[in-house]
Amino acid sequence: MVYFSITKWTTFQLYYTDEVPTIVDFLYNAWREKTNFEFCGIPKTLILGRHVVERFPMIYNLEPNAGVNIELATNGFATGIRSLKDWENNIAYYSYYENYKNISGFQANVEIICRDLNLRNSGKSEPNLLKWVNNQPKGKLVNDQAEFERLFESQK
Repeated sequence: MVYFSITKWTTFQLYYTDEVPTIVDFLYNAWREKTNFEFCGIPKTLILGRHVVERFPMIYNLEPNAGVNIELATNGFATGIRSLKDWENNIAYYSYYENYKNISGFQANVEIICRDLNLRNSGKSEPNLLKWVNNQPKGKLVNDQAEFERLFESQK
């Protein structure tokens, strides 16, 4: 099983290791408009680990093509390393439900699960969904997959 997360307050996706999507497909799924989950849109800034940009250098094309500010993380906390444990705990919690005991059942309901998790109030700050709703300006919305894929191509 593979676990992906964009940031601590967006979405996650689960795949078998032999079905892992490309980074472009993964980001398209994370940022496209969804029926049961309000988070959508390409963010204004991405804070990425060095290993991510080395493995996926085409991500730098988001700067000129989509106006994304790409920053290299200075430490693991900036990349959301602390959030991994939270997501692991959340996945473990939901896996107790019978219809979420396998990846396909989990992935079929991931929008609903993510919405539930992002509405929770940790007591430390407002729920993540409220942070996103109140964020101005909103991220760039691209729902056409072919158009989204072009954002990763280098300009000539």
